[in-house]
Amino acid sequence: MLMSMAQVVAFRGTCSRLQVGAVFSRGGRVISTGYNGAPAGLPHCSHFTWDGAGLAPEWLRTLPFDYEDSEVWTEFIIKGGHKLHWDGGKLTSSIDAPGCSVAEHAERNGIAFAARYGLALEHSELHTTHLPCPDCARSIINAGVERVVYSRGYRITEGKKLLEAAGIKVDQLPSIDDI
Repeated sequence: MLMSMAQVVAFRGTCSRLQVGAVFSRGGRVISTGYNGAPAGLPHCSHFTWDGAGLAPEWLRTLPFDYEDSEVWTEFIIKGGHKLHWDGGKLTSSIDAPGCSVAEHAERNGIAFAARYGLALEHSELHTTHLPCPDCARSIINAGVERVVYSRGYRITEGKKLLEAAGIKVDQLPSIDDI
């Protein structure tokens, strides 16, 4: 049930790159939830793919070269350090581009909500749609969470290593989509 709730909470995520949901509970009762997205009051992040059928985004049309000529370029860095790749028909974020620099992660949003409203997370469990990153893992450790349950892996596995080194039990459950 708690993993299903985390997957539903993920739908509130405002990052177009990935939606993640987190549910903190104690004794099977929900204490706090979090989803990834821009900090309150700030503009949402925007990640995209463009198939070349129609106009490219305004910022791309203002670059000093013909973006439709695939021989002019294949990769470039845009503001914020995001690497994009052009394959002659589609513009995409490359696999080694850094993660989103705008959105706050679901786990830390859940911790922040609990802190704002005086809800202790000591001895709680976290059900999250994705394996926590190292930054979130450190926050989870400091919040006193005792168990983390996730359904999907994350390309960076150091978060899991940190959690386990701190004595936090880490389990993977299948996603509802995988059942």
